[in-house]
Amino acid sequence: MTQEMLEIKKRQDALWFVFPNSISMYNCREIENRIMSVLDSQPTGMRIVVDFSPVVNLFSSGIGLLIRLRKKVSEMNGYICLVNVQEKTKKLISDCHLDRVFDVFATDVEYEISQKDIVRNKLFGEKIGFVFAAIPENGTCRINLSGYLTSDHDLSHFRDFVPDATLSRFIFDLENLDLMDSTGIAVFVQLLMKIKKVGGVSVAYGANEIITDLINLVSINELIDLCQDENAAIDFIKQRK
Repeated sequence: MTQEMLEIKKRQDALWFVFPNSISMYNCREIENRIMSVLDSQPTGMRIVVDFSPVVNLFSSGIGLLIRLRKKVSEMNGYICLVNVQEKTKKLISDCHLDRVFDVFATDVEYEISQKDIVRNKLFGEKIGFVFAAIPENGTCRINLSGYLTSDHDLSHFRDFVPDATLSRFIFDLENLDLMDSTGIAVFVQLLMKIKKVGGVSVAYGANEIITDLINLVSINELIDLCQDENAAIDFIKQRK
């Protein structure tokens, strides 16, 4: 059913994904699996357009989907942008600082003009680097870390993030965090300590073997717990509070 809601079409030399009206943890994995299977059959350097015209609600899982999609397209040396983005969604994307890694167009016309004028995204062909996004949702702060949490990337948004003291639960999505160095670990620990100071509880899921080993190595188990997947993290943190 979800696959029918996700429209896929070709326009000129770009592949368009038209998202459904709502993207949440209940449908985002199925949408992602369909998109990734299509991308696996595409040539490198492909232009990808995500059309938000039907989207009314974009939740933290949808933000995570966008970040994973951006990473996939980057690995293919492709270009990705968002079009027909309504103000509510545009504000969320901006608040998560994702307008730094996506070109965002309010209409199809804006997008077409940008392509005709050969205004290309400045990140075209570059690696994803590091992306930090924090989204408050239903009394919980959902934090997505993606790419390389290392000293050679801009970590300022992560370092300067101030936890909302009115939120008691912080869930970290580490599925697309590839690497941390000593600087990244230090910034990560600083944030966990900030969360603990305001009375919050932290849990993470999706960490790869390298990230898991690093977290265990620096012995921050009292600051954060690791879970296998998103549902387990949600259940665990509910029990903690």
